[in-house]
Amino acid sequence: MRIFIVLQVLLMSSSVGCHPTDKEVFLCRVLEQRLMQIDAGAGKVYGLQFNNKILKYNGRCWSSVEGRLKHITVGPGGVWGVDATNRIYQLVNKKWVTVKGHLQQIDAGGTDFVTGANVCSNVFCMNTKRGSTKQKMHKLPWTKIPGKMKYYSCGPHSCWGVNKDSNVFIRTGVSENNCGGSGDLFTVSGEMMKVEVGTDGTVFGLSTTGTVYQRHGTSPSNPKGDYWIRLHAVEAMRSLSYDQGILWLVSQNGHVRRCTKGSLSFSFPGSLSGRGV
Repeated sequence: MRIFIVLQVLLMSSSVGCHPTDKEVFLCRVLEQRLMQIDAGAGKVYGLQFNNKILKYNGRCWSSVEGRLKHITVGPGGVWGVDATNRIYQLVNKKWVTVKGHLQQIDAGGTDFVTGANVCSNVFCMNTKRGSTKQKMHKLPWTKIPGKMKYYSCGPHSCWGVNKDSNVFIRTGVSENNCGGSGDLFTVSGEMMKVEVGTDGTVFGLSTTGTVYQRHGTSPSNPKGDYWIRLHAVEAMRSLSYDQGILWLVSQNGHVRRCTKGSLSFSFPGSLSGRGV
């Protein structure tokens, strides 16, 4: 049985006083599989079960991938993961290749580079283009990035981080030739558990209570955006990811939702509204 949950977001800014005629919503389908974490990028979707087993979504069902990880990421930089001992791996020809270093979280959303944070909240990045043979990837150096973050995610124009106090930051000027970024580190309002950046630069945040937010107004000329929009879901979330117009959500108990954006020009009893913060 297919179950549809509507996350309704009213795109309005109290500071501007804008009231659009339609309400944008995410229409979500609940998938059968239960996951601990999910990541989407470059048209691919990977997930981790609660026993750390790896799955790949092919559009209709989930298939198993060898190995066990505690965090997985997929994007322009390939498929990467870290295990329970914080060792780093890259998926090469359906086999996991060990990469030097240790991280507790990793992200492959940047253009030809990967980033991540270790247990000491130190942030690092690696240019993957220089290891075009991929078999040499384990020899490439990691570049340390200034700042202390427990979670770090990048897109084509910026990287977003969250520190141990749940404060949110953005670093601009990132590129395939400068994964550390050329811009300063700016504070962004809000307290988040993690922030995820899509490969198109769209930004979503997950609060410490499991509430989902989307950053409004992000663009190459305004990577910081303007404000957060809350998405009112029926339950708290533990993981999220966004790619090619699809928002992927995993609830605290593991329910997976595949969400696409639509619009409603009317309201109905029991509808869920959103607001800018």
